[in-house]
Amino acid sequence: MTMSKYICDTCNKPKPIDTSALQVGDKVNFTVRSIGRSSASFKSKSGVIEAIDGDMCSVKYGSNTRVIKRDALTPHDAPSPLTWIFGGCECNPEQSS
Repeated sequence: MTMSKYICDTCNKPKPIDTSALQVGDKVNFTVRSIGRSSASFKSKSGVIEAIDGDMCSVKYGSNTRVIKRDALTPHDAPSPLTWIFGGCECNPEQSS
């Protein structure tokens, strides 16, 4: 038995995430990119969806609010996009649970 509904019980790899199921009030994770003159940094942030307008979500994190594409968000308890480097579930939907 896996610890997360986002991990396939058959292959133990992350299942595809349906970002269309995200709703106002959901806790989500996203990545903030900062680019300087000679460097770039990526930071993972957590926030709460305050509003949804089509494919754009207004996400509050700390004292900041940012508008982010729905596809760039993951549910708070889902594996990070970095996990997908190692591959995702390719089982048939009726196989994976």
